[in-house]
Amino acid sequence: MRACITAWSNHASPDQPSGASPRRNNRCTMNKTLAWTAVLSLAVAVICLSLANSIAGNEWRGGRWWNFASSCRGSGDGTKPGSVTLVWQPISSEFQIALPATVTYRPGTPSQAVVSGDPEAVSHVRLSGNVLAFDDGFDCDGRPVSVQLTGPAVPSWRLSGSGRLELSALAQEALDLRISGSGDVRASGSVQDLSLRISGSGSGDFGKLTAKTASVQISGSGNADIAPRDQADIRVSGSGNVQVHGNPKINSHVSGSGRVETVP
Repeated sequence: MRACITAWSNHASPDQPSGASPRRNNRCTMNKTLAWTAVLSLAVAVICLSLANSIAGNEWRGGRWWNFASSCRGSGDGTKPGSVTLVWQPISSEFQIALPATVTYRPGTPSQAVVSGDPEAVSHVRLSGNVLAFDDGFDCDGRPVSVQLTGPAVPSWRLSGSGRLELSALAQEALDLRISGSGDVRASGSVQDLSLRISGSGSGDFGKLTAKTASVQISGSGNADIAPRDQADIRVSGSGNVQVHGNPKINSHVSGSGRVETVP
């Protein structure tokens, strides 16, 4: 290649003016360009492979990627049940839901969670104290799971991700909810004080929940329906919307394109 790169035309073309400098051979110039293109392509390929290896790490080398792909194909080997009952032993006044499931709660006995749905997903659901989640061995969150939860009154709920929570027949002093993500919460019954905080695009429907007062904070594009009798304190940052049923006293502050509306 060196000889080609440094080669010059020994004879001027017929149309080249007399005394002009000889021109580089066009074919050699093209070969040089192709060579540099090949070298750069090889360098980019090496960098991409190194980056992929550093990101995947042991998950690729240990076969974790294959296990992930395999676990999402079917519903197990047919030996796993589609429904299990987990004993609930409450350890605090707060319950956390950290899986994309539909959870329905009703106060009563016994204290338990009946989990049903895709057998593979059901086998990985864990209820540890007051935390409902998948175990570390489950990588496919898209499979349908529903949970029927009964037990003592729960003053505080935490919902993260895209799960759905339905609370019915409530009869307690206070209800405090925190939604992080795109989760959805609905409630019916009666409480004295309702506190709702949404971070993200989640929604809370409390139009059928009788409450004396309600406090709502939304950061993002979340939505809430509330129906307090006496007073509503509302703060919206972003594009969230709050609908207030009835005619309570409303203290509101909106930053962004969000709205606070009153409806009959």
